[in-house]
Amino acid sequence: MIYLFYGENSFMLQEKLAELKARYSAKFSSGLNFWKVDLEENFDQLEGIVGTQSMFAEKKLAFLRGVFSLNQSEWNGVEKILTKPKVKEDQEVILVFYSAPSEGAGSADKKLLEQIKKIKDFFKKNGKVEEFKNFDRSHMVKWATQEAEKIGLKINTANLAYLIDNAGLDCYRIINELKKLALFKPQQEISRSDLDILVEKEVEASVFRTTDALAQKNIPLALKCLGEHWRNNEDPLMILNMLVWQFRNLIKTADLISQKLSQDSITQKLGIKPWLAGKNISTVKNFSMAKLKSIYQELAEADIAIKTGQKDGREALEDFVYSFLN
Repeated sequence: MIYLFYGENSFMLQEKLAELKARYSAKFSSGLNFWKVDLEENFDQLEGIVGTQSMFAEKKLAFLRGVFSLNQSEWNGVEKILTKPKVKEDQEVILVFYSAPSEGAGSADKKLLEQIKKIKDFFKKNGKVEEFKNFDRSHMVKWATQEAEKIGLKINTANLAYLIDNAGLDCYRIINELKKLALFKPQQEISRSDLDILVEKEVEASVFRTTDALAQKNIPLALKCLGEHWRNNEDPLMILNMLVWQFRNLIKTADLISQKLSQDSITQKLGIKPWLAGKNISTVKNFSMAKLKSIYQELAEADIAIKTGQKDGREALEDFVYSFLN
């Protein structure tokens, strides 16, 4: 039996693999006939798995990662193995090929895309295929409701939707937020104010990632973060205002640090959340006060350029990022 699992939703894909492994382990506890193979590193191991005779009356289960990364020659070798009658029809050997979301994602390489299509078509014809798509908002709310019930978290649908609107549609992020909330208020109803205190908004998080990237002079990463805002159709002026707010806080933080104030005192004086104060204290180590003030001035100039029509909003922010090359 052969399977292909692929798709953008790596959380649900990994959950499916874990479910298969748990069911297999419950029936065959020795674990001697289970393999997890990275095809990019151990391509030749597949033939050994299907060809080895088991000493036990157990099914074989193999998870084989990286099928979309195989070149034409390697795939031809895999296809030759999988089309052998004893492999294709063997109910005692379960081969689960799966692909990480990054493999071939967004590729403009025509040959690679054709290769991936060829692999998908093979599995559709000779095995079973399951695609794991990212959730839209309504599906995310439904899934998160089920996950909240599993861990005993009390939260109504409206507040759950509010959480998702602020945290985004990443399953890993949502499950971590649910667990955090469950620890914060075990057996108690989660309120809107609880969410405002505990959940970092996704747009804010992306702006912080941009600031962190700039602190490290990682221009490609900072541009990638801006690209996330553009793909979400977010207003460049809103992003600019958040950057202004962030660097203004960094200047204030640097000033308070120079006064040798504690993190608790900085948190209180700035009126921000403790985690943000901690993040700011860590970030300002990468800037001198003069540099922070210079950056703040550049943001003010970008604001004027956008509002007077001298520059498009996206262009102004991208130019701001490129200025860190100097």
